[in-house]
Amino acid sequence: MVNSSFASRIRTLRKSNGLTMQELADELSISKAAVSQWENSGVVPRLDQLRKLSKLFRVSIEELVKESTEEISNQDQTMFRIQKVLVKMNPAQIEKAEKLLRLIFDDIFE
Repeated sequence: MVNSSFASRIRTLRKSNGLTMQELADELSISKAAVSQWENSGVVPRLDQLRKLSKLFRVSIEELVKESTEEISNQDQTMFRIQKVLVKMNPAQIEKAEKLLRLIFDDIFE
């Protein structure tokens, strides 16, 4: 998926955090070429990389890719809303949420 807003958003976040492309790549354990594709071609990374970017820059995944959310399924949009809430939670709240989810959905936790 290509998203020009994502390209400029990632570049802005990277620069405002004082990171070079190489430093961001190192932080995410990816190549500098991958970061370059995001910033220059608007290529949106896989969800695991979006999660890392979200955590690193303290923004929701939805915020990172917001121009393309219309193309994303309802299930993914729900996940983005949940992610937005989780980012705001402190460790104790996250632990409580995980315990509750384990109680309700014990079959999905290993």
